[in-house]
Amino acid sequence: MKMWVSSKPQSGFSLIELLVVLALMSALVSFAVPNLWGFYNARVEQGEVDSVVSKINILRRDSRHRGVPLILNEADYSSEKYAILPDGWSIDRADQLRFLTNRVTNGGEIVLNSPSGKLWLIWFQPLDGNVKVSQYHAN
Repeated sequence: MKMWVSSKPQSGFSLIELLVVLALMSALVSFAVPNLWGFYNARVEQGEVDSVVSKINILRRDSRHRGVPLILNEADYSSEKYAILPDGWSIDRADQLRFLTNRVTNGGEIVLNSPSGKLWLIWFQPLDGNVKVSQYHAN
């Protein structure tokens, strides 16, 4: 019986090796995709919250230019007059915010409820009105 012997070593992968690599890659992808989707949704919500902050800052600037203080109550965020909240969002709770014409504010918090059920905190610092945004975690 004659056997063919090649002087070159065989190159390439066996079918079993390829199947094992594909199985490992599919397992990794199955873990990564849900995390990426959650990250994407969080970034979209962060953009919506930033939009709310931007709208409030525009109202502050416009009222300062008119020389009239701006007072925002909880009902104002959903009103047609200001249209601050994006579709599907609601106010969980909000302090009354007063923005004076000399750029001073009383400070306060707004807690937004997103369509996904997450709560977002927008905090206006007293006096200067600087804004901090974070996800809200009830104590």
